[in-house]
Amino acid sequence: MGAFDFFNVQIDISSIDLSAFGAPFVTAPNDLPVVQFTLFDNPSGANTTGGGAVLDQTTLTGTRSARDTFDWTTGLFGLSTAGNSNGNVTL
Repeated sequence: MGAFDFFNVQIDISSIDLSAFGAPFVTAPNDLPVVQFTLFDNPSGANTTGGGAVLDQTTLTGTRSARDTFDWTTGLFGLSTAGNSNGNVTL
């Protein structure tokens, strides 16, 4: 991230579910989709899933819908990169 103060994210989520491949994944009728995003420091710069210090995090909660209906919720947020050791981060 270098000189950048924030890692900006925009994503769409929905509570759509599958009818195959091990589904259903929605455990109760019309469950809310909830996704937590965590930004980690990545001092080594290696392709990894984290392990560095947590820099920032946020949770995006969607809306309830039938399991066969796309009801999109758009999340737009910035995660602070303050405290990163060398400009490398992992989301």
